[in-house]
Amino acid sequence: MERYVYGIDVGGTNIKIGLFSINPIKRITKVEIKTPMENQRTKTFDNIIKKIIEVNEKNKITFENIIGIGLAVPCPTTDGKTGICPNIDLGDLAIDKEFKKRIPKHIEVTVSNDANMAALGEYMQVSQKYKNAVFYTLGTGVGGGVIINGKILEGYNGTAGEFGHMQVFEPNNTMCGCGKSGCLEQVTGTKGMLELAKHFSKYKKSLVEKDELTIKDIYDFAKMGDDVAKRVVDNAMEALATSASILAVTINPDVFIIGGGVSNAGNFLIDRLKHFYQEKARFNTGNTPFILAKLKNDAGIYGAAHYVCEVINDGYKEVLL
Repeated sequence: MERYVYGIDVGGTNIKIGLFSINPIKRITKVEIKTPMENQRTKTFDNIIKKIIEVNEKNKITFENIIGIGLAVPCPTTDGKTGICPNIDLGDLAIDKEFKKRIPKHIEVTVSNDANMAALGEYMQVSQKYKNAVFYTLGTGVGGGVIINGKILEGYNGTAGEFGHMQVFEPNNTMCGCGKSGCLEQVTGTKGMLELAKHFSKYKKSLVEKDELTIKDIYDFAKMGDDVAKRVVDNAMEALATSASILAVTINPDVFIIGGGVSNAGNFLIDRLKHFYQEKARFNTGNTPFILAKLKNDAGIYGAAHYVCEVINDGYKEVLL
């Protein structure tokens, strides 16, 4: 009997659901559904199960073929229970137990932080030549993950990789969503960069003075030489380089991987980041490479699929045949 796992990435706006075969992990199909805006603590799971049943039927399989379901969620997790979830009402909830109520008992369920799962997915599918890696996800906020000896580092209570809340500038009267000030996310996340662009444009004429400004606009205008856009990008990349330089002498990774929607800025982003990193790097860490993530927005579902297989059996490549 063929066996499969699901990798699911739960976001504040959309939920991505991937069906994977194993040995090796290979995606069969991916679907997306909208995250419910009401009764999220129940409807989220009900809607996922409904879609899984549809995917099973379309692929002519049943729950008997499913051995595991891995979930990636936008908040810290510990033993299947979530911490604070700022973008979705799933905080302080035993998600693994809620999910298991709705599926056959033989199916393993894992719950982990979405940025950690994105890091694991990118590493397992693309970057295994690197033993130790730091993965940044640049989007509305800033998250990440740390791979040590090929394993994801989750930390004592699931907050390892919350790079967006490293203090990289002196606190001021602006506040981060975490309740503190000085966070990397405030200047490198898309929300913070858009706010800074509007602020800087008050003092100098700029292309960023347009309706419905996007983060893509800011990077495009910076490439075109717009002073305000360049200042916003350089402000973000200098802060990110500060973070990376600290991690370089803390973890000493083989590589920094840059993912998330902002990574679509491509080599321009990498070039500016490396410029500032060279100024800040200590000892012999200045030659640590920076590369762009390849799985883009699918990294989370790949990571969740890999992680549930690891939990089922650490040697699943040999055992799950």
